[in-house]
Parts: sequence; C-alpha cells; structure tokens
Amino acid sequence: MSSVTTALRTILLADVDVAAITTQVKPKLPQDPTLPVITYKQVSHPTNQAIDFGTPRIQIEAHAETYAGAEELSNVIALCLQRYKGRVGGVRIERISFLNEIDNEDPATGRQSRIADYRVQYREE
Repeated sequence: MSSVTTALRTILLADVDVAAITTQVKPKLPQDPTLPVITYKQVSHPTNQAIDFGTPRIQIEAHAETYAGAEELSNVIALCLQRYKGRVGGVRIERISFLNEIDNEDPATGRQSRIADYRVQYREE
C-alpha cells in the first residue's frame, strides 16, 4: 500500500459525513462484506522523481446493498476528497480532482457499487 493511498484512507476515515454511513475503508472487498463499505486501489502512479511530485490515479469504490446507497456514499466521498488539501502523515496533498465514475452491479449478489477515479497531486515530505 502506497503512502498516498494510506493518506486517502485516513482522510476518509476522519470525515464525519463518511463515518455517518460507514467506518469501513479497505484496500480490498472482503468475501462476505458488511455493507456499506469503501474500497480503494491505485491504478497508475506517474511520479517526477526529480521534484518528488506524484499524480497517481486512485479508484475509490462505494459498495452498498442498493443503487441509492452506493450513489449516496459515492457523493459523500466526492465531497470529502474534492475539498481536501493538506498534510496527512508524510504526504502533502496539493489537489484531489474527480475524473470519472461508473456504476456496477455484482450479478451473483446484486450488490451495487459506484467506482470513481480521482487524480491526486501530492508530495512526499
């Protein structure tokens, strides 16, 4: 797990609006999850080593029993992340930008999820 994904997890866990819906923020969806739950993964990680500046693309997934539940959680996540700028641990986040989102349904379980991509601009300190 990278330091930037650890920082995003910390930001989400500290947000009161996110915590009102779920306190579960995991790198991988458990086999039999208690919903709602948030999962995250780093999809790409372009870094300029000369200036120690990264711009990874991170996927944040909001999982719920219903489409409305996944949509609500995804919207709260977006509000939390897009307004964040600051330091978390050894990471200084300059900007988090929303890129794209898609809806998904697990055909075996009927679980709903909304998958959103974010670009994070940060520096290691």
